[in-house]
Amino acid sequence: MLRKINEATTMGFPRICGLAALGFAAMISLSNVIQVPAGLPVAGAGLGEVIAFFGTESRIVGIGSALTPAAWVLATMFGAGVVSVLWRSERRRGEAWSLLGLAGLVLQNAAFAGVIAIRLALTSTASEDTAPDGNGTAASDWSRPRCSSARPPSPRGSSAGVTLSGCSGSSGGCCGWSGSSRTASP
Repeated sequence: MLRKINEATTMGFPRICGLAALGFAAMISLSNVIQVPAGLPVAGAGLGEVIAFFGTESRIVGIGSALTPAAWVLATMFGAGVVSVLWRSERRRGEAWSLLGLAGLVLQNAAFAGVIAIRLALTSTASEDTAPDGNGTAASDWSRPRCSSARPPSPRGSSAGVTLSGCSGSSGGCCGWSGSSRTASP
């Protein structure tokens, strides 16, 4: 009798992981409730709208982003709970779909880590360059690399096939960038 009472009052791993799924949904919803009413740009929004939002709402983006790591942990716990429930029956059938799902969940977390990193990077760079010029872009191109004497010269070559030889600025621009055209420094 004592054993039955103990089993009824303790939570097993699958139940804890089920609660983690509810926590994940709550964290993602809360993050969206904070950021969307503040004007979080949707996919396909204009550059001016993106720069304006990330330049003025860095605190909102920071708060929304602070919830995300907890959501990732909770989602991973849920995935582990699914694996723990399905693993025995999948092994009998010679399948591993639950492991594939868990791997997908981990990859999803990695992808969203990149999204959150980009959002946080936009808040720090867009706030420096929020004055639009006549073309609907920032007066100084926030995607252009920033050079300083404290930073070592950039490595030769880039993924775009442009060879850069450092930050000498001899061709009139930072690291060989001059205006909107990309030129290599001699």
